[in-house]
Amino acid sequence: MRIGIFLALALATTPALAVDVPAPTGPLTPEQKALFEGVAEDAPPEKLNAVREDLEGRHYLTCDENWIDKWEPRFRDLGGIYTGVGTDQAYVFIGWMKPTLTYFTDYDPWVGRVHQIYAVAFAESETIDDFIKWWDPKEKKATEARLLEKLPGEVAERKKTLVVFHNAMAKIRRRLVRVRGWFKERKVASFLTDPAEYAWVRQHVLDGRARPLLCNLLDDRCFKSVGEQSRALGVPVRAIYTSNAEGYWNYPQQFRDNMAAMNFDEKSLIFRTLASKKRNGDYRYNTQTGASFQAWLANGAKNVNQIVPWTAIKGEDDIPVTHIDAVPAPKGDPK
Repeated sequence: MRIGIFLALALATTPALAVDVPAPTGPLTPEQKALFEGVAEDAPPEKLNAVREDLEGRHYLTCDENWIDKWEPRFRDLGGIYTGVGTDQAYVFIGWMKPTLTYFTDYDPWVGRVHQIYAVAFAESETIDDFIKWWDPKEKKATEARLLEKLPGEVAERKKTLVVFHNAMAKIRRRLVRVRGWFKERKVASFLTDPAEYAWVRQHVLDGRARPLLCNLLDDRCFKSVGEQSRALGVPVRAIYTSNAEGYWNYPQQFRDNMAAMNFDEKSLIFRTLASKKRNGDYRYNTQTGASFQAWLANGAKNVNQIVPWTAIKGEDDIPVTHIDAVPAPKGDPK
């Protein structure tokens, strides 16, 4: 009851956040910050799932999707709220999207710690070159000392994050350098190739408008809470990036409930990849409107393969990109 009263008061007293670009900069008001940081997180998972048993327990601390720039036109200037799994790709996406607020939503606690490390890296790096250099293994000892001082939480928690840093530092640097090279070659503006875009992403993080959440697509608290706080803030969820997670399982009822709880509008999109590594060394890239996805789930779609039409891979250089905005026929209607 107290939570409901607080939300009602916040809605009455908190100025509406701008939804479309140019997104606001600067710290949130105390009321907005309370709502933004008031999302209820999920419990840590008992195990980290995977498509194969031998991959269970693996931490995905860098992205392995090589053509995420195929989505750049869809992300560009969406505004609103960004939510998504993973690490480095999120900063590329929000640089394109210019969201008002960002939730890094992943069920792996290590991923959340990587985002804490990124926040320190942005704080200490005024330029793209500074940011890339920050991850240089030659500076590892000095960087670890600064992290121990600047990371959030008690010393014991900071030391746990240092373990993650020790495991991920070299991988993250390789990934950042590789993506920067790809985007330069493909002439794609991003936070790794465009100084203005880097400055925007950096300021977005420094303004406290981006935060990691322990958020499980299959659990019952976090995503519902994101939807509730999104409504209280008056800002729709414009992007949910699931990577290839939907390929791991058939849709359980809890996932359907979580997506039904999302505060979508007519611009909201789902961004997902579908496995095709054996055929093109990468993925198939798909987007879907939020309204279409909610309708497919309500209509009983069993899994992502029933929603996304199969696209044949024509060769190792073929990277299919598809979009879905269709709403399925109601149950019982002829297909």
